Amino acid sequence: MAEVIRMPLLSDTMTEGKIIAWNKNIGDNVKADDVLADVETDKATMEVNGYVDGTLLYIGVPAGEAAKVNQIIAIIGKAGEDYKHLLDTPKTEEKPALAEAPKTNDPKPQTVSLPSGAKEIRMPLLSDTMTEGKIVAWHKKIGDAVKADDALADVETDKATMEVVGYEDGTLLYIGVEAGKAAKINEIIAIVGKAGTDVSAYVAAEKSGANTVASNGIGGGTGIVFGTGDTPDMSWVITNNNISAVDGNGILAVARGATGNLKVRIQNNIVAAPLTGVRPGIRVDAGNASSVNDKVCLNISGNTSAGSGGSQGIGLRKQGTNAAINIFGVNGMAATATPGVETYISGLNPAGNGTLLISATSGFTNCSF
Repeated sequence: MAEVIRMPLLSDTMTEGKIIAWNKNIGDNVKADDVLADVETDKATMEVNGYVDGTLLYIGVPAGEAAKVNQIIAIIGKAGEDYKHLLDTPKTEEKPALAEAPKTNDPKPQTVSLPSGAKEIRMPLLSDTMTEGKIVAWHKKIGDAVKADDALADVETDKATMEVVGYEDGTLLYIGVEAGKAAKINEIIAIVGKAGTDVSAYVAAEKSGANTVASNGIGGGTGIVFGTGDTPDMSWVITNNNISAVDGNGILAVARGATGNLKVRIQNNIVAAPLTGVRPGIRVDAGNASSVNDKVCLNISGNTSAGSGGSQGIGLRKQGTNAAINIFGVNGMAATATPGVETYISGLNPAGNGTLLISATSGFTNCSF
C-alpha cells in the first residue's frame, strides 16, 4: 500500500518548509533511510527521510517551492501502484476566526517567563505518525558550549533513529529528558542560552503547569481507564461545548487497549486550534499496538473546529487492518476509504476545517448511534 510523505515539523516554530532540492526522481527505488529532499526551515536546512522502502511515485512540491507542515510532499509505494486516491482530499473554504471564549474571574496561576536569551528545544515531529521520541543518547552535557548545527541528541521514533539539532548557539543549560526515556511531541527536552543563566524557576513552572493556559480539553474513552483484560461498553455524548486555550486536542475520544465498544456522539461544538504541536481540534482513535478488539461508532456533525500547525480540524485514527479488530464505524456513512470518508465527515461538519485520516485510509464502515 502506498504511503504518503508529509512535510515534518522540524522545529517548534516552523510553519512551512522550502524544498531546496530533491535527491530522488519519480520512478527511483528508495530505502527507508534514504534522504529524499533537502528542506529549508525558518532556522536551518535539513534532510528529510521517507522511512519507507519502495518506489518514488509522486512529488507534490517542486524544488524551490514551500510546503506547509503536514502537507503531502511525496508518495512512495510499489512500482506502478495507483496513488491518486490519496491526493483527492476535499477542499474546504476558509472560515472566520473563532470567537474568544467568555472571560471568567477565576484566578490564574503565576506564570514564569523564560530568561532573556534562553531558548527551549522541544521534541520535534520527525514523522507523520510519531507521537513521542525516545532519547537514545545525548551528545552534549549541561554546561557545554553548543552551536546551531550541533547534533544535541539521537532520538528513536516509531520509524527510525535520527539526530536532533538545536539550531541555537550558546550553552546547554538544562536537559529535560534523560537518555533512555521518551518525550512527547513538543515537550521541552533541553534549554540553550547564555552561560550562567538560571532557568530553574521557569522549568519548575513548566512542570507544575503554571505556564499552561489550559492543559486539557475534553478527553476520555475506553483506552483511558480500562486494560486489555476488561470488556467495556461505553456510550458518550459530547455536545454544545465551546473549547479554547488547550495544549492538546480540544476533544479526544479513544478506544484502545481493551476488548470493548465505544459509541460517541460529537455534535455542535466550537473547538479552537490547540496551542501547541500539529493537532486537529477534534480527534477520535480506534486501536493501538496493544489493542485486542476495539470498536468505535462515531456520530459527528455540526462542529466548528480548527487544527494547529497546518492540521485539519477533525482527525480520525484507525489502527490495524484486520477487519475483525479495531473497527471504526461512522453513523450513516457508506464510504469505506479515502477520499469518501473525508468528504462525508467534512460534509457533516462544514465549519470543521477539513478531515484528516491519521493512520489507516481504508477499512472504515457504517454504524448507527
